[in-house]
Amino acid sequence: MLSKGKSVQRAILGGRYVPVRYEGELMGGRLTASASPATTAYNKKYISLWMDSWGTGFYLTEGTCDAGGKMCTETGLWDDYMTGKNDEGQKRVSPT
Repeated sequence: MLSKGKSVQRAILGGRYVPVRYEGELMGGRLTASASPATTAYNKKYISLWMDSWGTGFYLTEGTCDAGGKMCTETGLWDDYMTGKNDEGQKRVSPT
């Protein structure tokens, strides 16, 4: 599923974190969200904390980026609003 929108990103804490504010549409509805992605120094994993206007929880995903850092693939558990259960999902993020 693709979502179209815009995001604002600004590095903080010496470039270690890049909080993202997202506004757009998903499945025909309006979606606003915040994410705090980072790459951990000790195991080189890409992690992200996600919050959005559709849910009431925090969603933590973890993954890796390709050698050039142009595409990161994350997996994690989050609420499936259609079934009311936790669902394992995957997202791909292009940080550049």
